[in-house]
Amino acid sequence: MTSIASTWNRLWFSEGSLVALGVWRVLILTIAGYATAFPSSIILSYAGSSGDEVGHLWNPVYFVEALGIGPPDLHVARAMITLLVVAYVMGILGLFTRTATLIVAVLGVFWWGLGYSFGQAHHEKISLAFALITLPLSPCGARISLDAIIRRWRGQSTPDRSVFATWPIRLVQVSIALTYLFAGGSKILISGFEWMNGYTLQSIMSHEVDPVSRAIASNVSLAQAASIAVIALQATFPLVFIHRHLRWIYVPGTVAFHLGAWITMDPGPYYTLWLTTTVTFFHVDRVPQSLRSSWRYGRRIRVAVQGMALLGFAALCIGIMVRDNPPVTRYLLIAAGTVASVLAIHHVIRGHPAGGEAPGASQR
Repeated sequence: MTSIASTWNRLWFSEGSLVALGVWRVLILTIAGYATAFPSSIILSYAGSSGDEVGHLWNPVYFVEALGIGPPDLHVARAMITLLVVAYVMGILGLFTRTATLIVAVLGVFWWGLGYSFGQAHHEKISLAFALITLPLSPCGARISLDAIIRRWRGQSTPDRSVFATWPIRLVQVSIALTYLFAGGSKILISGFEWMNGYTLQSIMSHEVDPVSRAIASNVSLAQAASIAVIALQATFPLVFIHRHLRWIYVPGTVAFHLGAWITMDPGPYYTLWLTTTVTFFHVDRVPQSLRSSWRYGRRIRVAVQGMALLGFAALCIGIMVRDNPPVTRYLLIAAGTVASVLAIHHVIRGHPAGGEAPGASQR
């Protein structure tokens, strides 16, 4: 029993970096804030309507139906989204962090449920919802926050590491791995290995007009290879827990998969899922320190390559954000995220690195 308890504590409550957790908080709330903007336009447009007026559009998801809630009144909906935006911004900046993240966890997930009740529900926000729920239960505002600055002004100190900094990121890692495992496993269980014969994907691609889709639809071998790659990626994703270097295969692979599917079949970018996967499995908090170290030791080419990769990824994310003419709330969230990111970079440059392994170091 002692060994089991020791393994359990090492998995979930090993000492982790509070700086890394703070950076993760900023990124998760920024992703979630942007993900909240899209359903907002749908909810506000139908707010105050009865089920009969909305017609077939109102199909409440289970927990909304269980609460007996219909489309909210317009004034209530506006008050909810206003409170939610304020909570997002405060949570990103780390001001009254625990209260702000609690509001986001409860109201944000409920708001997504309302949005899904007006259309088809998707699974892309499941791991992000887990992330939001973990934030108010963790010391996510101990570092990279205005709360931390205020505490420092008052002469209070906060340790750089905590045994409670590990489990939120670990839990989301597990939820992401299970999401992909179930996605790949369900294809095999429902359709069998025949799903990978190429004809299924060919049939789907034949209805698309994109050149890449046409190329796959006209070549069964290419469709078969793509099908096998998808199943292999999804069904074996939990292997990232076997060796942490496998993240460099699986995480970019999932990003490529979702973007490739977006280009060829247009199911949507699924950005919340692959962005959550990226910031959860990689040491994003160590990027400034890595660049600074490479520059200090004269590794200019490495800095250039890393810089171009970061700029390219940022350009991709911003391109998706502005694609649908985002409202002002999205710009506010992006601005708040930028300010918080600058605080994080400043923290590292001043010589306060995350220290040791970040949360989930063996898996991230």
